[in-house]
Amino acid sequence: MKNSKFRAFDKKRNEYVYFDFELLNSESKTFYLEQIKGNDIEEATGKKIKNIDTYEGDIFRTGNTKKEYKYYIIQWSDYHSAYIAKDINNKKNDMYVRFLVYEKNIINIGNINQNPELLEKYK
Repeated sequence: MKNSKFRAFDKKRNEYVYFDFELLNSESKTFYLEQIKGNDIEEATGKKIKNIDTYEGDIFRTGNTKKEYKYYIIQWSDYHSAYIAKDINNKKNDMYVRFLVYEKNIINIGNINQNPELLEKYK
């Protein structure tokens, strides 16, 4: 069975806590449960971009120039039963995360917890 990765944003410390189910079954269980309690939990998509795990809530920019830039946020889609890269500006440009990994000049510019202003800035 695949060991899924997760993260929770610890609002008190203003940082992410990374964990998996294996860790929650270890002796550190109480420590991690206390840190993630009451915080939104985001799952890794299973895809890596530039060798880094992508998580629900990550925000990416694609394109070569300001004129070509597109901004995407990773979200779960019940309709597609998969993670999608939702175009922040244009609903018609949404794509599956598995296709986002092939975009040229892609950069992770933040996430919804540490950089919520990015959603407003690029709308």
